[in-house]
Amino acid sequence: MKTAVVFGGSGFVGQSLIRNLLNHNYRVKVVTRDKEKSAFLKTFAGPDFINLIEWNYRDFDKIESIISGTDFVVNLIGLLSQKNKNDFDKFHHELPKQIAISCQSLQIKNFVHISALAVDRTTSSKYAASKLKGEKAVLENCDNATILRPSIIFGRHDNFFNRFAKMAKCLKIVPLINNGATKFQPIHVEDLSNIIVKIPTTKKAKHAIYEIGGDKIYSFKHLMELMGSYCHYNLKFVSLPFCAAKILATFVEISGQNTLTTDQVEMLKVDNVLSENRFKEDFAINPKSVEEIVPNYLR
Repeated sequence: MKTAVVFGGSGFVGQSLIRNLLNHNYRVKVVTRDKEKSAFLKTFAGPDFINLIEWNYRDFDKIESIISGTDFVVNLIGLLSQKNKNDFDKFHHELPKQIAISCQSLQIKNFVHISALAVDRTTSSKYAASKLKGEKAVLENCDNATILRPSIIFGRHDNFFNRFAKMAKCLKIVPLINNGATKFQPIHVEDLSNIIVKIPTTKKAKHAIYEIGGDKIYSFKHLMELMGSYCHYNLKFVSLPFCAAKILATFVEISGQNTLTTDQVEMLKVDNVLSENRFKEDFAINPKSVEEIVPNYLR
């Protein structure tokens, strides 16, 4: 039986991926910062199929021992905001680089690193810059690496539609940075996990970068309108130009919150859409739409 290692497997994408790997007859080693909080993952399968490994993500020396003897390694670790000055670089650049070096040293057959869409088009974002550095380090250090750049990922426990629905339930107001004009191409979490599981049997995927998104392009305002309609909210929209959003984000950061950061405002200056969609042919995927899935869990 094949074995897969998933770094950051207890999150939204990780849970979908683990179920998918189990369905494809993998034993799964889940690398997590807290075994107790991740213990629910053991309910996904029998004790011989899931192994939880507690690990400090800054302890690079243990990476080789964790992935030794496995067939497939997936890195899902990522931050949307940083608590400390160099967190983006540590988690988006140094960590994937060290995993890639270990995969190359141990001749792991496949290493998948999850990045983000449009990081190569955003020059003023620290998040994007760190993600791009991580991509380059992975490809430079591992011949069997594949990089996926997904757009917004949606699904039952996502941090996008659920987050804005909770906020709108209380406030009935949705702020629209740049009038909500930034475009996105959301991908369903199950479609993304299906792509990841197919990578070991897809020769074209070796040492390649794929942009991943759904078939439909939406503005942020359109996505919020859909969210409001599914939740039966009578929403009001407040437009914020970039300069005002940057000022607001600065005060939010000073208050110690991460609901909006100046870096996220910078990311919204670039459309989050695909420049190519060859993933559909290479992985034989027909992505599900927001309209098919989101009403089922927001209602």
